[in-house]
Amino acid sequence: MEYNKINENEKNNSGIISVVLGIIGLFVFPGILGIIAIILGIKSLKKGKLGILGIILGILDILVGIVMMSMGIQ
Repeated sequence: MEYNKINENEKNNSGIISVVLGIIGLFVFPGILGIIAIILGIKSLKKGKLGILGIILGILDILVGIVMMSMGIQ
């Protein structure tokens, strides 16, 4: 039983990475990190719910990047 729980946590590393990149992307390099967060979130959808959060944060990153570009902030 414990072996399966450890395996499940290891399999969803891409979900954790997508969430972390999505949060960091809100402050630094929103366009690039947003795209990476979305890609990793899609990859981890089958493995858990963190993929959905990573996709949402990635979309927010891209929107923040668009707003920053339209305001002339880089």
